[in-house]
Amino acid sequence: MEKLLLYLLSKGAHKEAVRITTFDIADAIGASQQTASRKLLESISDGYVSRWGRNLMLTQKGKEQLARIYRTLKTAFEQPKFQFKGKVVSGVGDGKYYLSLPGYAKPLEKHFGFKPYPGTLNLEIPPEQLELRLQLKAKNALTIPGFSHKGRELGPIHCFPCKIGKISGVLVFPERSHHGLNVLELMAHVDLRKALGLKDGRALFVEVMAE
Repeated sequence: MEKLLLYLLSKGAHKEAVRITTFDIADAIGASQQTASRKLLESISDGYVSRWGRNLMLTQKGKEQLARIYRTLKTAFEQPKFQFKGKVVSGVGDGKYYLSLPGYAKPLEKHFGFKPYPGTLNLEIPPEQLELRLQLKAKNALTIPGFSHKGRELGPIHCFPCKIGKISGVLVFPERSHHGLNVLELMAHVDLRKALGLKDGRALFVEVMAE
């Protein structure tokens, strides 16, 4: 069906009713006229296409379906990826405490679809990647707002989805952090050290998605 809708779009049928025959459709989608006729009837029956006499026009439902296809392709081809390679280092244990707090854990679960393991993995990047880190920080992040906890004001954290090895996770930039620019904080639904068999000094590759 997508081929048919894309063909109608290319002929301007999203703006007005256009004269298109089943011979034209068959040639465009690489099918027999019988198959093209069947697909057209299905698209009309399903509400993606309207027929006005001998003319065809995309319905609102048809245009919305094409918009979804466009967004999928745009994300796949245009979403910038930031690639970092560094070494695993130990932190001071703050991540375990903060990610156990509902004020951070619940919004992270809501937005990323998993309950975060209470703890972050720290990745130290080399000096030549600091500029890339600053470029990433300037991108549009998902921000988890700060909140009050036991009389203490906790700051917001800025998040980017990422791939840590083969595990889907999140890169977090706490607005208030003890780490310098050369340390990335990573979280996932599992203990990353155990899941990936990591020890301090081990090299690790991370791919971050950002818009």
